Amino acid sequence: MIDFFEQTMRRINLNSAEQWALLAMVAFLPALEAPKKIAVILFLAFWVINRWRSKEWGGPWSGWDFVVLALIGGAYASAAFGAFWPDKGLGAANDVLIYGLVFLALRRSRFEEKFLWRLFGVAIVATLVTLLYGYWGFLVTKKRVFLELNSVGHVNHSAIYMAIIFSMALAWAGAVIGSWGQRALLWVCVALLWLSLFVSQARGALIPVVIFALLWIVARATMVQRALWKPVLLLVLMLGGAVLIFPGVVEKTRNSAEAKQLGSYRPALAKVSLLALREYPAFGVGITNFGKIKPDVIARWQEQSGALFSPEELLSYPHAHGLYFNTLAERGLVGTLPLLAFLAGIGLALLRSRPPRETSPLQQTLWGAALGAWVITAVGGIFNTTLHHEHALLTMILLGIWLGQTKPQISRRDSDSELKVSGKSSALFWH
Repeated sequence: MIDFFEQTMRRINLNSAEQWALLAMVAFLPALEAPKKIAVILFLAFWVINRWRSKEWGGPWSGWDFVVLALIGGAYASAAFGAFWPDKGLGAANDVLIYGLVFLALRRSRFEEKFLWRLFGVAIVATLVTLLYGYWGFLVTKKRVFLELNSVGHVNHSAIYMAIIFSMALAWAGAVIGSWGQRALLWVCVALLWLSLFVSQARGALIPVVIFALLWIVARATMVQRALWKPVLLLVLMLGGAVLIFPGVVEKTRNSAEAKQLGSYRPALAKVSLLALREYPAFGVGITNFGKIKPDVIARWQEQSGALFSPEELLSYPHAHGLYFNTLAERGLVGTLPLLAFLAGIGLALLRSRPPRETSPLQQTLWGAALGAWVITAVGGIFNTTLHHEHALLTMILLGIWLGQTKPQISRRDSDSELKVSGKSSALFWH
């Protein structure tokens, strides 16, 4: 019976089904909740079936597998052993499991160039179409107070998602590929995403996206060996034009400065996180439990620790308004160290494998999109809770695909020491 089932499965080509599921994932990710979840499950199922049939699992065990599994384990450990029993802890840990598995699957996969361009196009178009719906609710029906993507939700998270898609679109446009009409259309998409970020007024997403743009300009100028002043001037004009058209970001910053809350209470939330870490250093208060750190809990911790901070320096809030302090408080060191190791590993891999001059447009786009996802997650994590739900999955898709396309190809017939390298591969951090 097992042999019959295996022979039957081998006759069915599910490679295209796997790719269609991945396309559906990025298409529904910003827009619709249920289809997105179905697409994720189908992609992972088809990926496992296809690798089981081919007996090719994308290479041996690596440091990436270890650190991502540790990240997943840290999330579940905080749900099980955190100080407070979580209301939604299992669901939040499942979220880490899903985007971790998608990253591991894509890191062990390779796709044809045509499919990857199609995937990028679907991701950009899906975001812009969902943005149209968001503008309708924001400007026409007035049912939304802020510009948001339907499935992503809160304006800060929607802005993070848009920033990642913007970085992908900018890297693609900078790669200079396609006809003049196609390139012009792509730059229009870049401009729409850029202006939408200013409409959202989410400074926590704008700061890292500007940092990414500067890094990409430097990298791009190095690739084509051209002067930096022209692209830097373009970025300054883009910034100035966006601020003139949508001055809300500047006004919001001025109002925060006048209220002496330029950090929007983030320092106070960071101090609460440090208190939580002091009390529960291993597993934290439990994933999604930051909101349970009420004023009476803070007062008790202060009394036990000898009043480290004055009461006006502390604040009770549903989350810490930042990836790092939120993770420290909710997951403790067991959950935070794998996160830091993962982000540091990606950063080193991006630095070591930056594209040389002769790199193809696809490799330039893959690296630029991965750089954008990393910068917006790592730098944006100082200001917002990045690596969360939809934009976490988008980040892991871009990082996983980039690593999968740049790592050496390893066949199951090769030993661990005999690698068959296709094309010019770059030295990555954990292979």
